[in-house]
Amino acid sequence: MAGYKFITHWKLDAPLQDIWDVISDISKWHEWWKGVLEVKVITDSPTGKIRFAHTWKSFVPYKLKFITAVTEIDPLKSIQANVTGELEGTGRWEFKDAGNGETIVTYYWFVRTTMTWMNVTAPMLSWLFRWNHDTVMDWGGEGLAKKLQCNIRFSSERLH
Repeated sequence: MAGYKFITHWKLDAPLQDIWDVISDISKWHEWWKGVLEVKVITDSPTGKIRFAHTWKSFVPYKLKFITAVTEIDPLKSIQANVTGELEGTGRWEFKDAGNGETIVTYYWFVRTTMTWMNVTAPMLSWLFRWNHDTVMDWGGEGLAKKLQCNIRFSSERLH
């Protein structure tokens, strides 16, 4: 399996609570995040530790499907999840009040591909898969900023 490690930073001119409310409501991501085609809740819980199935798309002509299980929630601080399916690994959202009405959101996405064609082509196309990830994260940040009617600044890292 080909592995990928991404860290995305969004700095938004919006209060932490507003950002938390939108991102933690995963069932509605498709309403504001271009690239999220579908989110289906599989199991729900009053604690927020839910399982849901995603279908994503981007410029690369394929749809990516995986199941996410929220494993840990620290309100207004972090959301941790495990993913299985066409991707396997972990995702973690971290939220920090930066003062002056700004919030920093950091997303850690450490995954492996499970689809044979992605693993076979990874030596040649990993640059495309990385670009694809960055594009989808940019869409998410732009959609969030539009929904909250605020400004956003981006940065990203790739760990090897």
